[in-house]
Amino acid sequence: MNSEISINWIKIFEGQKIYLYGLNGPFKKIADKLVSEGNYEFYNDISKNLKINQRSFYYYIRGERPIDINCFTNLISLANNTIDFNFDYNKHSFKEVLVGGGSRKNLIKLPLTINSNLAYLVGYLFGDGCIKSNEWTINFCDEYFEQIDLINDLFFKLFKIKGVIMKTGDNRYELNIYSKVLAIFFNKLFQMPIGIKNKIRMPPILKTSRELSVSFLRGFSDADGGLPRMEEYETIPKWILSSPNIEVASKYKEILLDLKEVFINQDIKPNLYYHKNNNSFRLIVSGKGNIVKCKNFKMFNHPLKKRRLKSLVETFSPRWLSMVEHDLGI
Repeated sequence: MNSEISINWIKIFEGQKIYLYGLNGPFKKIADKLVSEGNYEFYNDISKNLKINQRSFYYYIRGERPIDINCFTNLISLANNTIDFNFDYNKHSFKEVLVGGGSRKNLIKLPLTINSNLAYLVGYLFGDGCIKSNEWTINFCDEYFEQIDLINDLFFKLFKIKGVIMKTGDNRYELNIYSKVLAIFFNKLFQMPIGIKNKIRMPPILKTSRELSVSFLRGFSDADGGLPRMEEYETIPKWILSSPNIEVASKYKEILLDLKEVFINQDIKPNLYYHKNNNSFRLIVSGKGNIVKCKNFKMFNHPLKKRRLKSLVETFSPRWLSMVEHDLGI
């Protein structure tokens, strides 16, 4: 399957008061076709029908201002009703998709496809993030600054926007991304709840790609995955040596069942347990062979958790490890 999926972001934002750069090409093409086929004599006639002023219409044509997405969809509806016209969102190639309200000073760049970086970010959001309902704020919290800083950098890489990092009273680090556009984006495309998370599932659109599913798992594991704190031991305890485990935790059983399928596709069979004391669920990966497989597909991107997994695997017998890695083709 294709590892990247095209994003129909026009459909995502339809009905919202959002302005997009990158639509002027198809906007002009549709308007020209309406005039050339005699349905309208001048651009001014089209602007009147769309109920926008002539100056705005010409700004749109020349690409000097972002286009109101509702104006764009209304133009398409007008064309569909008057001429033989069919605009395929999925087949049209936009060179840039920038969100703005008339100024290019503080723009957000929207990705044209869902790639592994975006799928990872969605996984991390579903794990340790939330969208605040009253502030249009995407919020993350982690006890390690290095990880929060990486998430902030990833937002900039994907969207050309950076958030604000603050240290909380309990010595954790909080990242806030202030953007109504991105809040709507994650909610509409990936079904990330706005407000309280409840019975979250892995987004269906990511299930269509094995690579994107694995990236989502990495993100979720960086947020809610756990393994022995190897750096805290001078001598590794026997229970770690004899029965090493990796766990992924959540209050919601459904998303762990989704992640279990991703593990199975990596030839790893975890077990699902209910943790009565915390009223939550655990997906447990046990056995040295499965631990090595987790390291092989780079389950963790979180700097500390990645180091812990490497240290855990290094406790295994070198001879045994060599044979396992040979069998796995590592």
